[in-house]
Amino acid sequence: MGVLESRWHLTLEQELIDVDEYQLRLRLSELYNASLEDIELTLQEGSVIATVAIESSDLALGARVRAIDNAALSSSLDVNVSSSSVSEVLVNVTVSKV
Repeated sequence: MGVLESRWHLTLEQELIDVDEYQLRLRLSELYNASLEDIELTLQEGSVIATVAIESSDLALGARVRAIDNAALSSSLDVNVSSSSVSEVLVNVTVSKV
Protein backbone atom coordinates (compact mmCIF):
# COMPACT_ATOMS: atom_id res chain seq x y z
CA MET A 1 0.00 0.00 0.00
CA GLY A 2 1.26 3.48 -0.76
CA VAL A 3 1.60 6.49 1.45
CA LEU A 4 0.20 9.81 0.34
CA GLU A 5 2.07 13.00 1.16
CA SER A 6 -0.06 16.13 1.41
CA ARG A 7 1.98 19.35 1.31
CA TRP A 8 0.91 23.00 1.55
CA HIS A 9 1.98 26.38 2.90
CA LEU A 10 0.44 28.38 5.72
CA THR A 11 1.22 32.07 6.11
CA LEU A 12 0.94 33.04 9.77
CA GLU A 13 0.55 36.68 10.69
CA GLN A 14 3.02 36.58 13.56
CA GLU A 15 6.76 36.75 14.17
CA LEU A 16 8.86 33.61 13.94
CA ILE A 17 10.04 34.08 17.53
CA ASP A 18 6.40 33.84 18.66
CA VAL A 19 5.76 30.48 16.97
CA ASP A 20 5.71 27.45 19.25
CA GLU A 21 6.47 24.74 16.70
CA TYR A 22 5.30 21.89 18.94
CA GLN A 23 1.96 23.60 19.68
CA LEU A 24 1.49 24.36 15.97
CA ARG A 25 2.13 20.71 15.07
CA LEU A 26 -0.17 19.57 17.88
CA ARG A 27 -3.04 21.81 16.75
CA LEU A 28 -2.60 20.76 13.12
CA SER A 29 -2.65 17.09 14.12
CA GLU A 30 -5.89 17.63 16.04
CA LEU A 31 -7.44 19.71 13.26
CA TYR A 32 -6.62 17.24 10.48
CA ASN A 33 -6.94 14.08 12.58
CA ALA A 34 -3.37 13.09 11.71
CA SER A 35 -0.62 11.64 13.84
CA LEU A 36 1.69 14.23 15.42
CA GLU A 37 4.66 12.15 14.30
CA ASP A 38 3.50 12.31 10.66
CA ILE A 39 3.48 16.13 10.55
CA GLU A 40 6.61 17.82 9.28
CA LEU A 41 6.96 21.60 9.55
CA THR A 42 9.48 23.92 7.98
CA LEU A 43 9.32 27.53 9.17
CA GLN A 44 10.61 30.61 7.35
CA GLU A 45 10.93 34.18 8.60
CA GLY A 46 9.07 37.26 7.43
CA SER A 47 5.38 36.70 7.68
CA VAL A 48 5.97 33.23 9.01
CA ILE A 49 5.52 30.68 6.25
CA ALA A 50 5.06 27.17 7.53
CA THR A 51 5.44 24.41 5.00
CA VAL A 52 3.33 21.53 6.26
CA ALA A 53 3.87 17.99 5.02
CA ILE A 54 1.93 15.01 6.31
CA GLU A 55 2.63 11.46 5.19
CA SER A 56 -0.27 9.15 5.83
CA SER A 57 -1.87 6.01 4.47
CA ASP A 58 -5.19 7.81 5.04
CA LEU A 59 -6.13 8.73 1.46
CA ALA A 60 -8.89 11.07 2.71
CA LEU A 61 -6.42 13.38 4.46
CA GLY A 62 -6.03 15.76 1.50
CA ALA A 63 -9.80 16.17 1.30
CA ARG A 64 -9.97 17.00 5.03
CA VAL A 65 -7.18 19.57 4.63
CA ARG A 66 -8.95 21.24 1.69
CA ALA A 67 -12.29 21.24 3.56
CA ILE A 68 -10.99 23.53 6.34
CA ASP A 69 -11.14 27.17 5.30
CA ASN A 70 -8.82 29.97 6.45
CA ALA A 71 -11.33 31.23 9.06
CA ALA A 72 -11.58 27.82 10.76
CA LEU A 73 -7.83 27.36 10.52
CA SER A 74 -7.19 30.81 12.05
CA SER A 75 -9.62 30.07 14.86
CA SER A 76 -7.99 26.73 15.63
CA LEU A 77 -4.44 28.12 15.58
CA ASP A 78 -5.29 31.42 17.38
CA VAL A 79 -3.54 33.48 14.67
CA ASN A 80 -4.60 34.88 11.30
CA VAL A 81 -3.65 32.33 8.66
CA SER A 82 -3.90 31.99 4.93
CA SER A 83 -3.17 28.71 3.24
CA SER A 84 -2.08 27.65 -0.21
CA SER A 85 -3.46 24.84 -2.28
CA VAL A 86 -2.67 21.31 -1.22
CA SER A 87 -0.49 19.11 -3.38
CA GLU A 88 -0.57 15.37 -2.97
CA VAL A 89 2.07 12.87 -4.02
CA LEU A 90 1.95 9.12 -3.68
CA VAL A 91 5.17 7.90 -2.05
CA ASN A 92 6.48 4.56 -0.90
CA VAL A 93 4.43 2.46 -3.30
CA THR A 94 4.93 -1.30 -3.10
CA VAL A 95 4.15 -3.29 -6.24
CA SER A 96 3.97 -7.07 -6.14
CA LYS A 97 4.17 -9.26 -9.20
CA VAL A 98 2.02 -12.35 -9.12
